[in-house]
Amino acid sequence: MNKKASPPTKYRHLIQYLGTSLITCLIFIIFNFSYYSSAIPKHGYLHFSIMLLVHASFGNAIISLLLFSRYFYLIFCSIIFCLNCVVIYYKKVYSSHLTTEIVDYILHSDIQGLRDHLDMQVFIWLLLFALVPVFILYKYTKGFEFSLKNYLINWILWIYLFMGSCLVAYTTRFPFETYIGTIGYILPYSYLVVIDESVSQYTNKSTTPKANNFVTEENHKHTNMVSVLVIGESARYDHFSINGYKRPTSPHLEKVQNLISFSKAYSLDTYTSIVVPKIIQNIKLDNHVSLIKLMEKNNYKTLWISNHRKHGDAVTEVASESQFSIFRDDIYSTKTANKFDQAILDKLDETLKASPNENLFIVLHTIGSHLNYDLRYPDEYMIYTPTCKRNYSFFGRDSCTDIENLTNSYDNSITYSDYILAQVIERLKPHNSMLIYVSDHGQSLGENGVYFHGAIYKGAPEEQIHIPMFVWASDQFLKDPDLKNNFKKASSAKDQSFTHATIFHSIPHCLGLQKNIDPSMSICK
Repeated sequence: MNKKASPPTKYRHLIQYLGTSLITCLIFIIFNFSYYSSAIPKHGYLHFSIMLLVHASFGNAIISLLLFSRYFYLIFCSIIFCLNCVVIYYKKVYSSHLTTEIVDYILHSDIQGLRDHLDMQVFIWLLLFALVPVFILYKYTKGFEFSLKNYLINWILWIYLFMGSCLVAYTTRFPFETYIGTIGYILPYSYLVVIDESVSQYTNKSTTPKANNFVTEENHKHTNMVSVLVIGESARYDHFSINGYKRPTSPHLEKVQNLISFSKAYSLDTYTSIVVPKIIQNIKLDNHVSLIKLMEKNNYKTLWISNHRKHGDAVTEVASESQFSIFRDDIYSTKTANKFDQAILDKLDETLKASPNENLFIVLHTIGSHLNYDLRYPDEYMIYTPTCKRNYSFFGRDSCTDIENLTNSYDNSITYSDYILAQVIERLKPHNSMLIYVSDHGQSLGENGVYFHGAIYKGAPEEQIHIPMFVWASDQFLKDPDLKNNFKKASSAKDQSFTHATIFHSIPHCLGLQKNIDPSMSICK
């Protein structure tokens, strides 16, 4: 007579299902430990416990859906654990959060751009918090037998627990709006939020061809006028000595005549791909072409010279409106190790020589102080030491969170940018010319534990949005009484508050153009 199976044997597979999803959920909770620990004082222990229960039961319900195949489940966990490790590492070390802008940057960046942001220590995190947990799951589920019955029971149990936890939350008057707002911070659900926001931005993007409704001003007196817009990268206002910084990081600019430095210029965002179009376009017009086409309408030859890669992003799109565009791959051989901004000067020389009797509107997009800072200047500009440069070996980026080393590296890049900008001005001096320099955004250097840029714009630290903005005019430009008067107005407004939105209106207005713009938004008003 056969004995009935004992309960442990009879329910072994169901227990395995429950145990597997519980282990995975526990790992997710560990990934989000810093968030949960900060949520306790914010929500109180009762509401925090309810929130944790809702998250855990919902997560296990979702995880259980994947338990139809052991290998599929392990592959899924490997991918998610690795992604979580990278996100948590950059959040922990640099206070960098996952946003749609970061996803957009990754999708449009090249290998070198990603390497510039890659810390090798992240591989240690991957080993400890991704590969080890996957190995544990691999060993735990070895010999795991698929059972449709147990699969459904496991999933239904977690669905009921999720519904029950929601009911408890409702009866205790748990603030659901607060709970919903937390999803974007919790891994791996935050990926769904970011993907949803990215898809929403993409689908809402207008596909209607941009209209060139700018009118030509027949009576403007521009002859052989050279107007240059220099867009810097990651430069912050308070690290130029011309703006009062303690180190002599801008010795060349301090000697330049006819130069105005604006003390209250602010970025419109913390990402290059978002900011650059806002610099060039009229942000009040949804589907109009940019300042480039406005200048072309007024008999300017337009050129875009960039020391950035051509990514196919919003920056490339706006650059394509120019009559001639040159990017880093057009300037440098792919074998060139260090791609400094010096090459932009060479292309500027060629442009000025090739067009001696034309009105020119030139955009120079520099690499400036883009990560990694030590890769943005030649060795002779390693003025402040020690830097992070000596620690770029494998697992050797730890000193780049050392504020002293990081600041030295950054200040060296600013000093080199000072040289580049002064050299641009030197080349423009013989011409009837005007130049505006503005950085795309600033940079955090460890203040309050925050590094780099990319913070959510609302509430972004001052270091990431307070940017340098300079205006310069040649002696020949200032011989015209009207243009000289505009320059004086700009000088008197140097302590007024401006944003990137002023550039579209300022360049034409300071050059004496009146149509197509809002003079009240100009620095020369």
